[in-house]
Amino acid sequence: MSTYHGVDVPREQWLPRLEALFAGRRLVAVERRENDWLFTFEGDRWLRTDANWRLLGADSLLLCADDHGHPFGLPAPLDGAARVLEIVGSARIHAVRLGARVPDLLLEFEDGHLLEVPLDSCGYEAWEAGDGAEERWVAGGGGRLWRVVAKPS
Repeated sequence: MSTYHGVDVPREQWLPRLEALFAGRRLVAVERRENDWLFTFEGDRWLRTDANWRLLGADSLLLCADDHGHPFGLPAPLDGAARVLEIVGSARIHAVRLGARVPDLLLEFEDGHLLEVPLDSCGYEAWEAGDGAEERWVAGGGGRLWRVVAKPS
């Protein structure tokens, strides 16, 4: 049996590792779960967050996590998961960026849309990402980013 723990990774390695994880991938599924959101990308890549993510267009806010389920005068409440997939379509991730001071995650699609996932707590994890195999990252409270590894018990 294994337990998991976070390994500190030098800040200069954060971006190259996350670029390797996401660059060139298409978003294939979005799911609103009980307490978080799960974004699934090609190649078994994933991003999980309970932060108030937002999707930006060229000059406007198109959607954010808190919009999900609101009626906004529509015939049915807004389905945030379906709307993200509708907006992004089959565009690939063109660029991966991180905030200058803390690991806010920004995924820019080749069509110009930008998915922003902010670090929104000084004590709790805001997002985590991985590849379904051995790569897993956690953006933690206060502005840290850890690589999660299995520790033999």
